[in-house]
Amino acid sequence: LLQPGKPVTISFSAKAEAATTIGWQCTPCAREIAMKHGLTWGLKGKHPIKAGTEWKRYTVTFTPNVAQDGLWPRPTYMLQLGDNDKPVLFDAVTVVYDAGAESYVPRRELEVFVECPDLKGYRDESANLLEKGQMVRLVGALSNPGSTAKRATLRWQFMDYEGDRAVSKPTEKDITVAAGKTITETVTLPLPATGLLLARCSAVVDGKVVDDSDIPLTSLPYPKAAAKPDQRERFGGSYFGPHSARNCAKLGFAWSRWYPHTKWGTMQPKDGDSWNWLDKEMDTLAQLGISAHVTLY
Repeated sequence: LLQPGKPVTISFSAKAEAATTIGWQCTPCAREIAMKHGLTWGLKGKHPIKAGTEWKRYTVTFTPNVAQDGLWPRPTYMLQLGDNDKPVLFDAVTVVYDAGAESYVPRRELEVFVECPDLKGYRDESANLLEKGQMVRLVGALSNPGSTAKRATLRWQFMDYEGDRAVSKPTEKDITVAAGKTITETVTLPLPATGLLLARCSAVVDGKVVDDSDIPLTSLPYPKAAAKPDQRERFGGSYFGPHSARNCAKLGFAWSRWYPHTKWGTMQPKDGDSWNWLDKEMDTLAQLGISAHVTLY
């Protein structure tokens, strides 16, 4: 719990694919308040950090100083890391009221991380959406930060979107991990239901779960086919180009606010008879069954 006016220490580890500049900021979770105080954009512009290709520990301080507001009844902050031009890995993030963590601090006697290599990324045409009943690979990584080897059971299981109810039978493997080492194991399992599921990997020792990790996996129960744009549709969003518009159309998004940009500087980039007509972008939206909410600036 952050206390107004009291500095808090934030530590994290980072490693970049290539040398790049990253940034950080703590911003109110209420966007209206964050925008008002200029705490929404420009992470690396305000707090630049040079990240290299080797793991390095970084420590910064932050003082909560935004007054509580009627739009912000619970003054909670979110920590944002990134704004980088190259891919970056982050790990071991701590937020504490002391000197900070200069080295990695284990959260459990054994630590688990799960990932799905079948997720191709949001820039891919799949947009990280899987097919109904698809066989997916789940990679469980078990890390032993201790000084002696330990035995454990890795357990994979699909949970409902709230993470409370199992929707598949468990799949288990018994392994031994040496001190200071990490072992990865892969299983291939079918998606047991459509919609959002949590694929969970747990470390079990003597019948007790000592750590677990979830990754969300989604297949669409009812992918939406393109239809004629209907101005009466109320479900839409902000897109960042034709790729995200195509993906959101599958979800049933039917109007666009952000794409294409209709600021005057976009329409008339130079003085005189120099116009950037948006017919192509508008036609793309229409073909996807999406109507455009145009805002003139």
